[in-house]
Amino acid sequence: MEEIRQRRLLMVPAPFEGHLPSMMNLASYLFSQGISVTVVQTQFNFKDLSASFPDLNFFTIKEGMSESAICEPILKEFLTIHDDVEFIIYDEFVYFPRGVAEDLHLPNMVFSPSSAATSISRCVLMDNQAKGLLPPQEALSQLEEMVPEFHPFRFKDLPVTAYGSMERLMILYENVSNRSLSSGIIHNSSNCLESSFISTAQENWRVPVYPVGPLHMTTNPATSCPSLFDEERNCLEWLEKQETNSVIYISMGSLAMTQEIEALEMAMGFVESNQPFLWVIRPGSIIG
Repeated sequence: MEEIRQRRLLMVPAPFEGHLPSMMNLASYLFSQGISVTVVQTQFNFKDLSASFPDLNFFTIKEGMSESAICEPILKEFLTIHDDVEFIIYDEFVYFPRGVAEDLHLPNMVFSPSSAATSISRCVLMDNQAKGLLPPQEALSQLEEMVPEFHPFRFKDLPVTAYGSMERLMILYENVSNRSLSSGIIHNSSNCLESSFISTAQENWRVPVYPVGPLHMTTNPATSCPSLFDEERNCLEWLEKQETNSVIYISMGSLAMTQEIEALEMAMGFVESNQPFLWVIRPGSIIG
């Protein structure tokens, strides 16, 4: 076992609520399979994770991970000193390790905490934007139309954002979607849920795609990743009174924005399901 432990994997998660827990679940699982793991974190964005994951090693970058020009030489210096690292897994939104891996000839994989459908929909969005086919976001009737050759998605289903301009979003997605030189793509998803999108992703990037989810079921709850936000626990008393496996849980994430009409449509669906539901709504996340 000691000889196996000499293999070291470097993992670079993104400091976002929806990204960090699944990456840490993967890190814990890989350690349980006999692989030594070092996790890169930043002192500005992360809570200290070392207490929650005592079996893992941590390397702290004293800068924000958005500063690629600063982070790349720091990471390269670390890998030059610690030459036992044989592989890198990095979050799709923290893409500076890609250049470091290429320079040092280290195999690497892209980790996506979301579905393969999300990855493909970004490419479809970029393609339609480049061809001038994307309707304006205020043209509500056009947004209801089907996206050509991407059934059953409508234009309103494509992953646009209320944060920043479309031009900046396209630059971000272009970087996130640059995966063809990686050794593979890991999705926190399941083949039984989206086999067609996983096949499309493999055809698009011509690398293996590994649907390894749901990752929260691979680790001991006692070593779960702490939330980056203060946790709201007032709902637990109500939740404990519900029957096992009876509650629908809804969360739109820590960044997503929802139009008021969309929120009302979802609310009607939840009520008509006749199932108890727990819906997480961030203050200011509903527009209108």
